[in-house]
Amino acid sequence: MEKQIKEFMKYLEDEIEQIEAMGRGPKRAGRARSLEKMFRHKLSDYKHERLVHLIVMLFFVAVTGCVFTATMLIPQFSTAWNIDIGTMHLIGLYIFTIALIVIDIFYIKHYYFLENSVQKLYTAETRIREHI
Repeated sequence: MEKQIKEFMKYLEDEIEQIEAMGRGPKRAGRARSLEKMFRHKLSDYKHERLVHLIVMLFFVAVTGCVFTATMLIPQFSTAWNIDIGTMHLIGLYIFTIALIVIDIFYIKHYYFLENSVQKLYTAETRIREHI
């Protein structure tokens, strides 16, 4: 997805530069309108992608929080209730918690990229509308 967005932003920048190089007139406005129509469709797709990734990211962060809390509380309760939890179970739970944290880090990084890209596209939309 990141590659696709970067390619689209480069394409969009090239198109805007070509429109800006054209003289004023109906041909320039027509080209800007067709670019805006295509742009709106792509922007809608990227906004939807951003929303889906936000929901999934928040879900993973919530699950990670619950697992992390359980990881911290299980040893406390097991000693208080005289329950023997094997060391391997605890190590497995620690590894699972660390894996979830790593997944969260990459999800947050990806969402950050999506959010910034959509903000840049809003700026490009303003530039396109100036030429209509």
